[in-house]
Amino acid sequence: MLSYIRGFIVLFVLLALLMYLPPGKEYQKYIRFFAQLLLALSILSPFFSIVCGNEEFMDKIAYEEFMENLDELSRDTQKIEYMQNDYYREEYEFVIAQDVRQTAGQMLSEYGLFAQDVTVRMGEDYTIEEINVQIAEMEADDIRVGEILISGDAKEKEDDAVYAGLRQRLADYYQMEEKQIKIQYANAG
Repeated sequence: MLSYIRGFIVLFVLLALLMYLPPGKEYQKYIRFFAQLLLALSILSPFFSIVCGNEEFMDKIAYEEFMENLDELSRDTQKIEYMQNDYYREEYEFVIAQDVRQTAGQMLSEYGLFAQDVTVRMGEDYTIEEINVQIAEMEADDIRVGEILISGDAKEKEDDAVYAGLRQRLADYYQMEEKQIKIQYANAG
């Protein structure tokens, strides 16, 4: 108890000296507030040690710090998951576009057409919201190697029956509404 009183007196003298050191009066109110806060905490420290015990009080402070760090880690994890979800959605869109290209290519080959470009837009819940297919005409003098088409002069062709048939078949295959599928004629080459 004697060491506590001695420490309190030393703190009080140091804070009283500190009050006379600031260069201007505008800082005195801040120093006075700080000094009063320190004195109040030093007076209350025996009460905290009686009520909580020193180790228990420090454990509570450490627990609060741990919980803050855990909350921060949780927020960081959520950000990472959000970024990964965007990446996964883009990759999934790419894979579905490749599948649509292959499926549409099989459907279109009987009409002398092929899927030149396919894009897929997916929602947050990984459902297909829209499919865009650009088709082009294959001609007798076309040479097709894998996904590369070397084309002669392609004629523009507006065959609504073929488009409607393709749209219907894709909608049935991917279990979508026809209005979600956009089909456009594109010049090959």
